[in-house]
Amino acid sequence: MSENKNQKVTKQTSSPFSYDNLETMTGFLFWQVSSTWHTSQGKMLKTLFDISQLHYVILSSTRWLNIEGIEVTQSYLSMHAKVEKMTISKNVVELQERGYLARNKHLTDHRANIITITEKGIELLNKAVIEIEKMDNAFFNALKRRRSLFNSLLLEMLKENRNFFL
Repeated sequence: MSENKNQKVTKQTSSPFSYDNLETMTGFLFWQVSSTWHTSQGKMLKTLFDISQLHYVILSSTRWLNIEGIEVTQSYLSMHAKVEKMTISKNVVELQERGYLARNKHLTDHRANIITITEKGIELLNKAVIEIEKMDNAFFNALKRRRSLFNSLLLEMLKENRNFFL
């Protein structure tokens, strides 16, 4: 028996959704936009630099925070990037093994390590930032003059929902 891929499905009469159509479902729209952005950046980073988007986030966050004079620990990086501690830990180890990050014991907290970016990591990041910023500008150019408003709204969402990330 062969399957007909164009088989008609009977329309359901009851729906668990409170939305009339997909264009009004903010969460789903946000998912689609963020997934499109995430996937395109991930493919580019893997192809050009052999790193994941999370690797880029860890490297760029570490560099940014180091420039600002902030001691970076895995816990601090987790809160800064909004990524679970175990995920940060695993990826920091991978980046250290590849020579992009260094970890040294914290002077006062013996459970923590101070994370710094190595010269090799800085070289990679300097190249990757150029490509990421080009891609971001192309992607978010769809917002035109509303980009700063969009950024303000994202910051407001992060502030209002700061307790969602524990």
